[in-house]
Amino acid sequence: MSDLTESSSDIFEQPIFLEPRYVERIWGGNRFPAGATPVGEAWLVHESNQVAEGPAKGRTLAELVCAGGSSLLGHSVWESGERSFPLLVKLLDTNEWLSIQVHPDDRLAAELEGPRMRGKTEAWFAIEAGASAEVIAGIRNGVTQETLADAIRSGTIDAIAERHPLRKDEVLAMPAGTVHALGPGLFIYEIQQSSDITYRVSDWNRPAKAGRELHIEKSVRAADVSFHPHPVPIPALGDGQATEIAALEPFVLQIAAIGQRPAEITTGGDRFAIVTLIDGNATVEYDGIQRSLEPYDTFVVPAAMHTCIMRATERARALIAWPA
Repeated sequence: MSDLTESSSDIFEQPIFLEPRYVERIWGGNRFPAGATPVGEAWLVHESNQVAEGPAKGRTLAELVCAGGSSLLGHSVWESGERSFPLLVKLLDTNEWLSIQVHPDDRLAAELEGPRMRGKTEAWFAIEAGASAEVIAGIRNGVTQETLADAIRSGTIDAIAERHPLRKDEVLAMPAGTVHALGPGLFIYEIQQSSDITYRVSDWNRPAKAGRELHIEKSVRAADVSFHPHPVPIPALGDGQATEIAALEPFVLQIAAIGQRPAEITTGGDRFAIVTLIDGNATVEYDGIQRSLEPYDTFVVPAAMHTCIMRATERARALIAWPA
């Protein structure tokens, strides 16, 4: 592994590619490398991921934040007091229902889990969806906070939860406090705050086992009846166009179409970007180098890189996540 102090100028002037981290989940499918338990998640960008190539190969993203500061995160992110990588990008492959769950916001996470803990606001983009795929997102209109608390405590949350069909190329943005669950038959891109705090409300009568306990009273504190998110189809894009598809306080998510016209990602030195190719083949160009990309290849654009260009010989699309 290289000495970061000697190579830091190179590190933050090129895309940062990371080794995915695969996480076993009992609800996982078969898209990812198999483990003893099905693998449900691929963590593409997290501060624990190691750099896959280049002068910082083998270092973690957390180490790069310490070495680069605003060169990686951007001036506005760094000046806000952020000292860790604030976002997490995953792919999820669901073969069964995930638990019905809820995440705290920043204030409640700090109160219940510790002063440095983040809450978890997230958004899903459906890369693929089976014909009958559905999700739970929010609580039915007219339900009171008191009724929600009673349903969590009595194990009857499914009776008041709002179900939605989810189709390919739909996006669903969920503030912390939203009761939710992914159903089977989905392949999902998820952008979220870098937090793994999950309060399980219900687990579909799965046998109790270590690591899958319910969090009833914490769920009562976190769950909010006022959130009613619903899936939204993304708009059609012309060649070279990009548009915002989700905007919540911690992040903004865009989708870009790449073809005869390239996509230009410009940080202005102010913030980083996370780019994931979701279909087609493309290249990313920087400093006279062309690096080929296949579907689901993901990289971080450091703020100090300022600009990188993506090109495609045939039509491709990428999701681009920014800190808000």
